[in-house]
Amino acid sequence: MRRTVFLAALILSSAFGARAQAPNTISTVAGGGTNTSGAPKPVSLPLFFEANQGQADSRVKFLTRSSGYTLFLTPTETMLAEASTRVARSKKGFGMLPELKSAPSGVLRMQLIGANRAPSMMGFEELTGKVNYLIGNDPAKWRTGVPLFSRVQARQVYPGVDLVFHGDDKVLEYDFVVAPGADPGQVAFRIRGAKRIEIDPQGDLVMHTAASEFRMHKPVIYQLDGASRREIEGGFVLSAKNQVRFQLGDYDRNQPLVIDPTIGYATFLGGQSLDQPSAIAVDSSDPAAPRLYVTGFTGDTTSFPEVSNPLIGSAGAVAYGFIAKINPTAIGSGSLNYLTFIGGHTPYPGDAANGCLNVLSYVALDFSQGATGIVPVVSGLTQCSDYPKTTTIGTVTGTTTGVVASVV
Repeated sequence: MRRTVFLAALILSSAFGARAQAPNTISTVAGGGTNTSGAPKPVSLPLFFEANQGQADSRVKFLTRSSGYTLFLTPTETMLAEASTRVARSKKGFGMLPELKSAPSGVLRMQLIGANRAPSMMGFEELTGKVNYLIGNDPAKWRTGVPLFSRVQARQVYPGVDLVFHGDDKVLEYDFVVAPGADPGQVAFRIRGAKRIEIDPQGDLVMHTAASEFRMHKPVIYQLDGASRREIEGGFVLSAKNQVRFQLGDYDRNQPLVIDPTIGYATFLGGQSLDQPSAIAVDSSDPAAPRLYVTGFTGDTTSFPEVSNPLIGSAGAVAYGFIAKINPTAIGSGSLNYLTFIGGHTPYPGDAANGCLNVLSYVALDFSQGATGIVPVVSGLTQCSDYPKTTTIGTVTGTTTGVVASVV
């Protein structure tokens, strides 16, 4: 069945007041009550760009995650890789692994035509949150403290033209910023990986893959006029079967021009893909500054297409556990404290054909060191032989092992 994808409008809705540590629910904790006032409270992560510090192929400078997709930014192209595994049915109870199913997947590439092959790419507006990768049992290969940014700029992709990526939890924007006197007619990109490309009656660029429809919204084109924007007429133009340019109306060539298409987006956590929150612990010891600890598993990947042996998304692993610490009272960039991926990627002998699965299903908070030293404790299951060193709690069945870890 095909699905239309706007990559849009994901929030993680948390209903406070469920039993402690139950899978797919929320833990109550000592030191603070839970909100049982009724309606679920939406909690969303900011859109963030993760610097590549060895967790992806060296051609990738930054990456960002959606629900079931990974977006890679390289100096010459933007690449959207779809997940190939999804949850068919979740099961409750310790020792119960989810049923997975294969899903049509693909890669969409948006490659700039005739552009600078080596523009400078930099992250701006660094966030307080970090991403950590505890993958495999060799600490030398772990990646910790990976920085996150709100904006990424590629300078001089064409003479006088910069490309800036930014957005929020609902849209990803990529602005072509044209300097005074520069030629916006230089800007063009080629779409690869789509079976069909069209511009719909609303002016949106629609790219059809085997299983999805990806949509770039009609660009907003403008120049600044003091504190306000002056919109310029224009939109997408298909100049060839898979080439896209921009048509522009009259504008002041002595002023900067911004061409701003947007992609509806869904930030990481939840959805219909293999990104599954399993449990949430609420630290409300300080009612004015509560914290959520979300744990689960994901089929997300840092695997650059056509490249073997990525840190995340190797051929041997189907899914990895994760834990995220979130400030639900913050808006935008301050809401994520950290996001940590945990798991192995080497199946036991004889299981290589099926891959191995890492699942975190429970989370509780250790208050033994006081309110300033709260430590989340997660538990779950692994089928991977090189799971990071933690406390094993016995074999559940066959090569499936229970694990417990403190995240400090």
